[in-house]
Amino acid sequence: MDFDAALKGLRAKVRRAGLADLPERLEAMIGRGEAQAASQMLSAAFSHAQACADSCLFLGLAAARLGQWPAAATILGRARQLAPARLAAGHALAVALARAGQGPQSLALFAEIRARAPKDAGLANDHALALAAFGRSPDAEAILVETVKWAPKDRDAQANLGVLRAQRGDCAGAVEALTAAIALDRRNALLRFNLGNALRDAGDGAAALAAYQGAVELQPDLAAAWRNKANLEAEMGRHAESVADYARVEGLEPAANLAPTRILAMNLAPFSAADTLAVATAWAKTYADPLAPVARPAVAGDGRIRIGYLAAGLFTLDGTQLAVLAHHDRSRFEVIVYFDGDPAHRRLERFCALATVRMTRGLSDSELAQLIAADGLDILIDGLGFPKGHRLLTVARRPARIHLHWPPMTTTGMAAMDGLVADSRTLPPGAEGDYRERVYRLPCSYHFAVDELAVPGLPLRPDDGTVRFGCFNTLAKIGAESIALFARVLAACPGSRLRVKGMVQSAFDHPRLKDGFAAHGIGPDRLEFLPPTAGYGEHLAAFGELDVALDPVPYNGVTTTFESLWMGVPVVTLPGQRILDRYGLSLLTEVGFADGIAVHADDYVARAVRLAADRPLRAKLRESLRDRVRASRLNDSARFTREWEDLLAAIAG
Repeated sequence: MDFDAALKGLRAKVRRAGLADLPERLEAMIGRGEAQAASQMLSAAFSHAQACADSCLFLGLAAARLGQWPAAATILGRARQLAPARLAAGHALAVALARAGQGPQSLALFAEIRARAPKDAGLANDHALALAAFGRSPDAEAILVETVKWAPKDRDAQANLGVLRAQRGDCAGAVEALTAAIALDRRNALLRFNLGNALRDAGDGAAALAAYQGAVELQPDLAAAWRNKANLEAEMGRHAESVADYARVEGLEPAANLAPTRILAMNLAPFSAADTLAVATAWAKTYADPLAPVARPAVAGDGRIRIGYLAAGLFTLDGTQLAVLAHHDRSRFEVIVYFDGDPAHRRLERFCALATVRMTRGLSDSELAQLIAADGLDILIDGLGFPKGHRLLTVARRPARIHLHWPPMTTTGMAAMDGLVADSRTLPPGAEGDYRERVYRLPCSYHFAVDELAVPGLPLRPDDGTVRFGCFNTLAKIGAESIALFARVLAACPGSRLRVKGMVQSAFDHPRLKDGFAAHGIGPDRLEFLPPTAGYGEHLAAFGELDVALDPVPYNGVTTTFESLWMGVPVVTLPGQRILDRYGLSLLTEVGFADGIAVHADDYVARAVRLAADRPLRAKLRESLRDRVRASRLNDSARFTREWEDLLAAIAG
């Protein structure tokens, strides 16, 4: 029901009923957002107008316009008592009852008044919406299907039908109805927004983006359309565009707190570390830095350094951190893990055997900060950064004496984050200005325990005259830059193929990769898509079918690169300028495989082609790379932990 139109239609009648300038005053208050003053005026007016149906109807509509649904239902109920045959009063009351949560009364009233006006499209629409709100979507859809038959030009019926169909997963039906609604009202941004949602769910990303674009062109302040457009662009690998659109949402809704999402999208596009620093610092100055430090009670110590590891993300892959926990020197360090993950995690029992574990899932950032503060930590280590589920706003409350971020991908931009731990290859000397934290360095900042990879080595696959390149990274990393580079490699090796597999995949990944490579002259017959493997052993075994692994740009692989080297598959990497662009350089340097480190794109292609052409070399590497990994610092858990502990001790002072 259009409450604004109904209010305007009653203005003259209300004046004649003796309410003078009340309509204008109420409308002005509503327009200014003065809800409390308007509510008080309504209550006073209603106490003097209970004998006039027009006045009660007007006041009830005004209460509805203010969102005061229980009051609206009371006042409109009086209007209907005074004028029971008046359709507008019954219609408005039925809507108010529904919005006030009184489903049975609302639906009974709708059925009653619709029997008197079966061809009133507005009434039919509101009846359908009420049915849907109270769990009767099939009945609601049936009403709308009938309505569009006898009122095919009713925009709202088509639009509501489209939304209901989308909600039950009938994407094609939703698109049909919403397209019909748009044909009736081409200037309606919300219709195009809903069409975009239906097209997205139908898997037609390009058409969905066009619909969202149409919505924001018609209504530039429609933040929801900008947000969904940005989310879809990110899913479709259009990361630079998604970054720009997330920024637009933040401009429209400063409280949206989308900077962490924007930074994750920036990671996948060729932005600089300085760009990330600007966004992260602006976020921190709004959300993190103003938070008051939590009180840290004095805790009696035993002379050991008390350290805490924060966030489930630190233990996403057991091999990266479990060995560190196992090798910590308990005579020097007391170790606490704040476990934000699933209590049913398969390795939780092992965590508990290696450290004191606090289960923190479900705690607010403030509650978690208080818990950490009570433990009297010397150093708290955040292992996640900005990804979903981050606990940076816990760190912002300064629950420990010192706060570190490790392993890093970007700066956190926070005043409370005292340090960031990298190595000289991922964060070269001279680049410290792009990080708000103080930079500390290990000889190598990455570690993975090989005993977690108890999978035998595999021989080269049979020589069938072709070369199979591979990239088993999250498919979002294979963006426009990677596609262009990989396509050059494939073009330089006639008959070669690229096999991709990602544990994280979007419904749009395969189509966008096919289209992206096609734009560079590489047909779909040269691409092989593997589904996610059921177990970790199967994942590692899949590397055995690769000849050369291609590291994505700009965001390199990390654990995937390690896994490839462990399985004897040479990796070609192209370092960039940011930490996350340089993990390939760090890992390949650590195992002594300089042949895989390119200095520019042409060199990347040449190195990949050279490895592809030299099967005897690849056979030697299949044997030697695993030995190099086993002998490296990457796999020496005791050595890595000693270096880590020495750094922590120096920082703790």
